[in-house]
Amino acid sequence: ASDVYKRQELNFSANRIQVFPDAVFKMPNLQYLNGHKNLLSNFPKGSDNCASLQEINLSFNRIPNLPKEVGNLPNLHTLVLNNNLIRAIPPELDALTELVTLNMAVNQLQRIPDAIYKLPKLKNLDVSYNFMTEIPEGIEALEALEYLDLSFNQLTKLPDGVCQLVNLKYLKLRGNRIKEMPSQIAKLSNLRELDLKKNSLTSKQKQAIKAKLPYCKIWF
Repeated sequence: ASDVYKRQELNFSANRIQVFPDAVFKMPNLQYLNGHKNLLSNFPKGSDNCASLQEINLSFNRIPNLPKEVGNLPNLHTLVLNNNLIRAIPPELDALTELVTLNMAVNQLQRIPDAIYKLPKLKNLDVSYNFMTEIPEGIEALEALEYLDLSFNQLTKLPDGVCQLVNLKYLKLRGNRIKEMPSQIAKLSNLRELDLKKNSLTSKQKQAIKAKLPYCKIWF
């Protein structure tokens, strides 16, 4: 039993689990928790007892929201929650100051929650396949961001703040309703890939974007 207590990794994936056993969160050394592909309808209660947690994967479940206790995981650097039913994120998420990767793809978000803009180390953000019609101002606060996936939402434009994400390398916007790109897009000098397929840009606009980003691979 003591060996289990000392475990750093726990993998419960693909087991049709509906509720995590309480004992899981009595492991003070637990760093990696994988509950991918189960039947969870709630984010596991008590997870904030494992302050050592660095990575959580609860993708492909039925989780509708996150508890405010998720903010009590000071060492968390990866949070993978794609393919759930999440509509909102608590403001307490902004306490995850070590978070580098956040995957919220294929959920029911209608906007990027303000708390996400307060994550100073965030490098990878995937909110594709949601129901967002706009990106709120303030995204320029994500100075470390390198990968941003907004594919398959309902966006018609991007805020000018996107152009201040100077470390951005990958910007994925496929399957939206974008009619124009910010005029300062040339500021994204480190951008390597830009996916604009399945949007509403004119040929003239596409040529202008190409001219502003000569070293970027672009899909239209």
